[in-house]
Order: sequence, then structure tokens, then C-alpha cells
Amino acid sequence: MYNDFYGLTEDPFNISPDPRFLHFGQNHREGMSHLLYGIERKKSPIVLTGDMGTGKTTLLYSLIERMDRMDQRAHVAFLVNSQLNITEILQHILYEFGLDIQHKSKGELLIELKKFLKSCEEAGEKVVVILDEAQNFSADILEELRLLTNIESAREKLIQLILVGQLGLEEKLRLPELAQLRQRIGVNYRLLPISYAEVKDYIETRLAVAGATRPIFTPEAVEAIYAFSKGIPRVINVMCDLALFFGYTDKKSEIGRTIIRQVQESLNFPEPAERTGYNPNEGRNGVREDAIVIRQARGTITPEPSTQPKNQGAAEPVKQRSVGRSFARLGYQLAALGLVLLCLMSGALAWEHRENIMARLARLSHSLQQFLRLEPSPTQVLGPSLGHNSETVLPSPAEARSKSQDLNNQLTNNYGESADHQVDDSVKSLTKVALIPNAKKDTVFENTSSSDIRAQTSEPKIITVQAGDTLSKIIIREYGKYDRSTLDSVLKANPDILDISLIEVGRRITLPRPAQTTTNN
Repeated sequence: MYNDFYGLTEDPFNISPDPRFLHFGQNHREGMSHLLYGIERKKSPIVLTGDMGTGKTTLLYSLIERMDRMDQRAHVAFLVNSQLNITEILQHILYEFGLDIQHKSKGELLIELKKFLKSCEEAGEKVVVILDEAQNFSADILEELRLLTNIESAREKLIQLILVGQLGLEEKLRLPELAQLRQRIGVNYRLLPISYAEVKDYIETRLAVAGATRPIFTPEAVEAIYAFSKGIPRVINVMCDLALFFGYTDKKSEIGRTIIRQVQESLNFPEPAERTGYNPNEGRNGVREDAIVIRQARGTITPEPSTQPKNQGAAEPVKQRSVGRSFARLGYQLAALGLVLLCLMSGALAWEHRENIMARLARLSHSLQQFLRLEPSPTQVLGPSLGHNSETVLPSPAEARSKSQDLNNQLTNNYGESADHQVDDSVKSLTKVALIPNAKKDTVFENTSSSDIRAQTSEPKIITVQAGDTLSKIIIREYGKYDRSTLDSVLKANPDILDISLIEVGRRITLPRPAQTTTNN
């Protein structure tokens, strides 16, 4: 009646399960995927449930259509009448498969079905039986259907049952006498009502299939349809069909909220108890709602486990570990600040004491890091995980003082009075690195002459860790190679490094200089 007025070629909201009008929202895509997976993997039985009008039957017809397109080697029997006894169900199944059912007892029907299943297995053909409205089956019939799934080979089931029903089917499958059937369920999915955004897409999809070339329902009308239908596709079809009729009689080219209100009064739908919480301007929060859909749909028919946490005190150790890490970070920050202060103090005393400032700073930094260390030593933590056969040995204080004195004497003998200036330049360079966390790797030596570098060959180099650095990358970049001896020397100079693959950005690492023999000119 209204098709010509709205430019339609057929009724867009017919309640018959025409797979051409199936709108694949989140629910139906998930449901179809579960069904196809179960059939491909020879699962049996497969359970599909959903409230009245959620589109179960339409989804099943679409499934059969897809199976016909994808796999010509499948036999499908679709039973829509659930008011049958087991003998009548067997007769119906055999009739769908084109077998003789005349004057056969229940036992003879089972023998005929088993022969048929064996022949299909030899030919590589699938056999699928879909039982709609399965919530009406008694527990005895459901148990008889379970026995059919016992017809199997050593490798797979020879017949696949798909039990489709309303939510009452889930309650029935929880009965103690159906425990064996419940344990054999290979795939279980529940169709849910669709969301506001999917209601809008659902209406537009069906109108487009029917030939519409423009929007007919306003956003306000879609909002009212969603509120009254609660996302049930069958109710949406009934409301939209009557709304088009009312719009045609009133000569309205668009369907607005007023006409939907007339439909609601005509169908005697109750007012929504409360607002549904959607925002038609923003659509839906897809991530959150999809997560809810998937969690509910994939829930098994068995009662959900208790949501009471198994260990109520588990959060307390996590909190304690977080506090411990905070104190560790604070300790490292204090260590860095102390190192900066020591650099400044050492620079001020350089003119008076005339000692090797670089050696002193290395010793003081090592002592401060040992004093503030909050974690076990690298020998205890790393142990054999680094592939060492011997423990990491730190130099004794006497050896450190001896090396420092030797270097100071070498500077004095080689450069005389100019050694003071060289030491002062080194102190300034180190102070600059300490004050600028993102200094480049060569900043320590940027103002040092080639003779200074030769003089400091055995002195350590302090660098700042940049983003993306690991200890192996730093060693290759600084030394040009990465081997066990080089790694050992770096770990000796940095005993606070506990994990060679995890180094904090901005922290400082002492790199010992490789021993070299230089000749004075």
C-alpha cells in the first residue's frame, strides 16, 4: 500500500525470516561465526539461544544459504515443529534426507539413519540437523537426541545437531538429568538485543534492500523505536511497518517521533520504565558494548563461577611492591643529585689538592651508589644468567688508590704544571654532563685535547642513557665490540646494574677505558 509512496519495490519490514534482509550487526556476526566454526569442526551438539524476536530463525536460514554456496557436499534437515515425539522426529529427519520412512519402527528408523550416515562419511559429506524451538522439548527427548550424537566414527561425529531455542532452553539444559548432554555441547552462543546504533543501521539496511534511495525515519523516530522495542528486531519490524502505513495515510514523506508515538499507542506498548542511556548524536561506545556482547554471548550455559576474589589480600602485596619501586626511584634520584654536588665540590678543591679529579669522582660515585643501593648485588641477582663462570670481583680500595696515584704521577711527569689545567678542564666537562641529563655521549671530552685523551686512557667515561639504549647497544657503540670480557668490566664499574636489558633513561653509566700503551713524544 505504501511502497509506491516511499519509492519501495517490496515490503522492507516483513517479519518472515528472509535472509536477504538479515542485518549483520555485532551479535549476528558473532553468532554466524560460532555456527560456521561448529559445523566446520564437526562439533555436536551446537546450541543457539536468544530472546523472542532476536533473529534466530533468520540467522539459521542465512546459515543454510551460506552452506549451500560454500559446500555442496552437505545434507541439512531443518525441523521447525517441536511438538513431536522422538519417533516422529526421526521420521521427519529421514524424510528431509529423502529416505524411506514407510511402516518402520523406531529401531528400523535408527538403522536406516545409521546406514545413511555411514554412506555420507565415505563420500565426505556433512550431515546437519537443525531443531528450532528446542526449549519445548522434554528432558527425555533431549536425552534421545543426545544418543544420536553417539553415532560416530573413531575420528569424528557422523551427525551434527544444532539446538535452537529461547532462553528457557538454557534453563532446561541445567537440569541434573541432562548433565551428559550439557557436557557434550561444543559451541554455545546467545543472541542479544541490538544497540541504538545498530537499530539505526538495521532500519536503513532493510529500507535499502527494499529499494529506498533516501532516509525515511528521522533520528528522533529511531530513538523512539529503540526505546519502545528495546532492540528486539521483530518488534522493530512491526513498529516500522505500521509507521510507514500511518505516514502514508497522513502523506508524510518522513517518519518522525509523532508517528512513532501513534504506533506505540496503537500497539499498546508500555512506556519505557527509564531512559535507555543512549546518545543519538554520539552513537554507542563500541569498545565497551562489544565487550559486553562478547562476554555475555560466550558465557556457557553452566552457572558462572563466583565473582568473589580468591585472594582478597592479593591487592596489598601489589600496593607494597609499587611503594617499593617508588622508594627505589627516589634513591636513584638522590644518588644523581649527590653526584652533581660532589662534582661541584671537587672542582672547587682542585687547585688546592692537585689530585686526579676523575679518579676521585669515580671512587666517590662508586661508594655513594653502594651506600644507596636498594637491590641485591649483580653477583647475587645475575649469577649464571649472564653466562659467567666466575663471580664479579670489585677492585679493593687499596688498588683504587694505587691506580689513582699512578695516574696522578703520570699526569705530573708528562705535562708538569699544565696538568692542573687539564684536570680543571676535566672537572668542568664532568660537571656539565651531570647538570644536563640529555648530554651527548662525547660531552665529557668535548673540550679536551688529544693529549688529554691519551692521558685519560685508563680513566672511566660517564655517559647518560638515551631512549632505546640497552647495555649491549652502549657497549657496541662505545667499544666497537661486545664480548664477555667487555661486559664484565662494565658490570664491575656499575655494580648497581641488575638487568642488562632494562636500563632507565637518564641514568648514568660508568664505562672503563680499555687499557692502551701510549708513547710520549
